[in-house]
Amino acid sequence: HKFGDYWILDVYTCGNKKQMESALESLISKFEISKISSFYTPRGIKFDGKDFETKPEILSEVEQMKHGYDHVLLDLEVDRSKIERVDTIVDYVRKVVNGNVIARYQFAPYGASGIISNGKYLVTFHSWPENNLLTIDFIGFGKNLDKVEKFVSEIDGKVLSEWNLSY
Repeated sequence: HKFGDYWILDVYTCGNKKQMESALESLISKFEISKISSFYTPRGIKFDGKDFETKPEILSEVEQMKHGYDHVLLDLEVDRSKIERVDTIVDYVRKVVNGNVIARYQFAPYGASGIISNGKYLVTFHSWPENNLLTIDFIGFGKNLDKVEKFVSEIDGKVLSEWNLSY
């Protein structure tokens, strides 16, 4: 997600520390990133319960971003039938955000990831139907958090974890 000179990168690694480090190193190299601030949010499937420690040499503070780019991260418990297929999840997201599908991926036999944007809002998601779990990020919603609440209501989700990040 790009906001002016700043980027916000969500890296789903399903608990694989080597994948996370490799992804960070690749992004730093490809985009010639000189400053990075990162945090690990334990989301999605449960692995061994141990917290990650990122490499200290690639972490540093960045200036605060301008307020208004709220980033709401939710982990939801949802009936598996509603989150097995990417198109079903997209339909629920589109009830609250009229946007275009930027990327979608259907895992086999089930589970999905995707990105939807309308130029103002950005929504990313990843599902684990075998655990009745949907992780979904709402970026740029500012004071329109009623849309986030509407999504949770539409998909009949139980909020397991919530983070509301303002930059």
